[in-house]
Amino acid sequence: VEDAAQALGSTLRGDCAGTLGDIGIFSFFPSKALGAAGDAGACVTDDVALAESMARIRSHGAGKTYTWERIGGNYRLDALQAAILDVKLAALPARLARRRAIGQRLVAAAIRVGAVALTGAAECEPAFAPLALRIPERRNEVLAHLRERGVDARVHYPTTLPACPPFAVYAPGQSFPEAERATRELLSLPCHPELTDAEVEHLERALIEALGGP
Repeated sequence: VEDAAQALGSTLRGDCAGTLGDIGIFSFFPSKALGAAGDAGACVTDDVALAESMARIRSHGAGKTYTWERIGGNYRLDALQAAILDVKLAALPARLARRRAIGQRLVAAAIRVGAVALTGAAECEPAFAPLALRIPERRNEVLAHLRERGVDARVHYPTTLPACPPFAVYAPGQSFPEAERATRELLSLPCHPELTDAEVEHLERALIEALGGP
């Protein structure tokens, strides 16, 4: 199962995210590259048997009305969300192009002043959803400066799952240094098609200032 929830529009060696596994999972949460008006999502596959199985699971395990063949749930995408997504789908290529242009500009600025941009492998074309930077030592300082300048920078994510009470029981006494380091270093910047050129310029300048660049 390929988790492509935030990767719609990204490619790896020319193959689209969501097509690399047996099943691809997409999120259409409003903030995603293709967003509905509320929670929504989809699974994709080119395997007929898997497609039929998923279709049953999404509708209470029924192959047809009142014929329950397995355990399932109510996972249907409602008609209103589908209609909104259908309209927005036509604009997706242009919106992705705008998002990439903004992302590439901000990444170039971040690299110039010493940040590490998480853009994937060399063969990857990212969709910058979100645009994530890795800033050792000074992440919180940079975040505070950006917030002072009116930039809605965020930390995705501030804690690891093993540190949360519901999951701690599965890893008692264990340490996960790389995941823990990521929570201290990762910073997400706004990067979406609605940003104006002036807003992008302001964001770029604020980032350079925060990282101590000229």
